[in-house]
Amino acid sequence: MAKRINQSQMMKATDASSMSSMLTSAGLQASDWSNPVLYLEIPITSQVPDICPAGGPNAGSPPPQPATYDQVVYDIRPSTQDWLAPNSIHRYGRVPASDGSINPCSNPVASDTLVDAIAAEIDNTPTCPTPGVMMGKGGFQACVQGSQVNLIMRSQISDVEIHRLSSTATSRTGTSQPSPVLTATQQPGTNQIELNWQWSGALSGVTFEVNQEIPSTSQKSKIYTGSDSRNSTEMQGLAGEQHCYTVTAKVGQISSPESNKVCFTPVTVY
Repeated sequence: MAKRINQSQMMKATDASSMSSMLTSAGLQASDWSNPVLYLEIPITSQVPDICPAGGPNAGSPPPQPATYDQVVYDIRPSTQDWLAPNSIHRYGRVPASDGSINPCSNPVASDTLVDAIAAEIDNTPTCPTPGVMMGKGGFQACVQGSQVNLIMRSQISDVEIHRLSSTATSRTGTSQPSPVLTATQQPGTNQIELNWQWSGALSGVTFEVNQEIPSTSQKSKIYTGSDSRNSTEMQGLAGEQHCYTVTAKVGQISSPESNKVCFTPVTVY
C-alpha cells in the first residue's frame, strides 16, 4: 500500500528531530502535526488529470501536489475539548473513498481526529529489535522495520483501567524505489506531443521506456527506449480517440513503478 514509510526521497526519519525535518523537506507545514509518529507515501493509482473536472474538488485547477501519491501523517497530541483526555491520535492526508481509492484532485485534511483517550504514560517500554526504529511516545508508538510497521496503541479509559491495543501493518510494496514524474504538452492545432519526465533515482545506467495506450481499444505500444528525459511523438488514429502515455525507468534488471499517466485527444488537421 505505502511505497515509503517514515522516509521521503531525500531523508529517512530515525528520531523525533529528523522526522520533523523530513516532513518539512517533503513540503508539509509544521502546523499540520504535533508529535509525528508515522509518515506514509501512498501511490494514487487512478488517472491524474491535468485539470480537475467540474463538479468536484479544485474544479478547473491542476490537482494539488503531489498528485501521484498521498502524504499521510499520524501524530499524537493532547486532546482538545469534546475529546477524551489525555491524548488523541490525529491524521493528515487526503481522505480515501469507501473503496480505498484516492481522488488526486481532493485536498488533504489536517488534524483529523481518529482516536481519543490515548494514554500519556505506559507501564513498560515496547521493544523494537535492531535495525528497527521506534517513533512516538506514551500510548502511541510505531516500530518501523523495513516495510513492516508494528503499531503500539494504549488507551486510558479511566484512572484504574488501561486497555492495551496493538496491531501490525505491512506494506504491500516492499520498496522505496521512486517513479518518474511525467509532464506533456500538445502543440496547438497539431497532434504533436512533447513528453518530458523527471527521475530522482540513480542516473548511471538508467533507461527509460515510454508507452502509449489507446483506452478505447486497449491497444498498448512502446514508442521510445533510451536515456533521454524527453521525447516527441505524433498521435496517429481517429480524431477524438484518446491517447495516454506513461514512463518507466529501468536500471539493470530492476524496473521502477510506472509514472503518472497523461492523456490527449487527436484533432483533425487541415
